[in-house]
Amino acid sequence: MESMQEELDCLGLDDMNPIQVKVLMEFIGLSLTAATMSKNPQMLEDVRECADDLVRLLGGEGIKIETKH
Repeated sequence: MESMQEELDCLGLDDMNPIQVKVLMEFIGLSLTAATMSKNPQMLEDVRECADDLVRLLGGEGIKIETKH
């Protein structure tokens, strides 16, 4: 993933309008919630990984989720 970030010239989270960042984070949250509701652990992991990649690609530190069993 790090080599991909070096090659891409894209808008980062720091450059985005705060409303854009808010909506993006809401979308990620809703995606994770939907994956959790599916009760499919692999789906949750796939969505978490995708969301983490997206946030890192935009210059963020990634995401961390905690689940309660």
